[in-house]
Amino acid sequence: MEKIIIDTDAGIDDSIAILLANAAPNVKICAITTCFGTTTLENTTTNVLNLSSLIGLKTRIAKGAASPLIKENPIPGNFHGETGIGLAKMPETEKKAENTYAWDVLYEEAKKEKGNLTLVTLGPLTNIATAFLKYEDLPKMLKKIVIMGGTVEEGNVSAYAEANIAHDPHACEIVFRSKANIVMAGLNATEKTRLTEAERNYIFSKHTYLWRILRDMFTTYGLSQSMSGEEGLVIHDAAAMFAALYPQSVVCKKFHVVCETASCIMQGRTIADMRLHSEEEKNVDVVLNIDKKAFIEALDNMLDAYK
Repeated sequence: MEKIIIDTDAGIDDSIAILLANAAPNVKICAITTCFGTTTLENTTTNVLNLSSLIGLKTRIAKGAASPLIKENPIPGNFHGETGIGLAKMPETEKKAENTYAWDVLYEEAKKEKGNLTLVTLGPLTNIATAFLKYEDLPKMLKKIVIMGGTVEEGNVSAYAEANIAHDPHACEIVFRSKANIVMAGLNATEKTRLTEAERNYIFSKHTYLWRILRDMFTTYGLSQSMSGEEGLVIHDAAAMFAALYPQSVVCKKFHVVCETASCIMQGRTIADMRLHSEEEKNVDVVLNIDKKAFIEALDNMLDAYK
């Protein structure tokens, strides 16, 4: 049984990642923690609560950071729509988040699982950095951290930076320096799973009780990517979740990776030292490739769980 915690700024691709994890065999979601990012903390938490109730997912849900550690709070863009899930409307639940903070839930679950807990992060790393600063023994208590964030190629919110990392680069650098077992599934890898329109229609035309919600999410998400000049559709967070759950279907290589925190131009850039003769400590497993065929199969199987 693979035991995971999901830390998320629950937007559209985050929602697909949660659906993927919930439908995966032999996976237990021990908790979901929320943070700011694609939209406000209140919206991301509401999205997780509503989605978990809709699919019958019973797990701990806790709120975390509403803003970055140091830098000014970014103004949420409209890439995922005003509420983070595009045009979609989910039934509202009466379920509430715990009173315990996200970083405390992470530590409690890590202690309980005694080295068998995988943390999958789908948003800024503020909650994780806060947990590591508060609990110095936590990094070594985690089996691994799979981060959807960063890139060793070009960025998306700037020429150099990926959105999740750019939202809180200081938190990213704390995590990179933590000596935790880190896997970075950045844009350079998730881009390898870009779906054509035919592939998207094949996967998401299945009749499920989520069909209208998914349709409305992807109307916004597809339009946003199209307006950015992109063709097809990349579900970044779902690709990172796939990398976490099916490591046999990804190619990784370990490098020394740092996050730029100072430069205005390159703030949030994740820089991998790829020199063959580098003597720097290799601290991050960088995902270089994701098996797109296997990813599509996993999405296809996922939807069968929601018929």
